[in-house]
This record gives sequence, structure tokens and C-alpha cells, in this order.
Amino acid sequence: MDDDDLLAQIGNLGAAINASRDPNLDPGLQDMAGSAAEARADQLADEHNRRG
Repeated sequence: MDDDDLLAQIGNLGAAINASRDPNLDPGLQDMAGSAAEARADQLADEHNRRG
């Protein structure tokens, strides 16, 4: 993953976090967005650890 891809993934993570906290969304969608954010954060952390 190059730096541009990393920045895009961080942006996507931020969007998922925001969606998970949006009181205007259906609670089910909030939960799905929160789960997606957690999974992506774990993947980004793993990628970071592999890079050193």
C-alpha cells in the first residue's frame, strides 16, 4: 500500500466512524458502520506493523 492508498483508507475510516455516530441514521446502519470502522482500523494497524 503506497501513501496515497493509505490516506484514502484513513479517509474511508473517518467516514465510517462519522456514520457510526450519526444520530440521523438508522441504528442498524450505525452498527454496521461501526463494525466496518473497527475492522478497517485493525487492518490498517496490521499494515502499519508490517511496514515497520
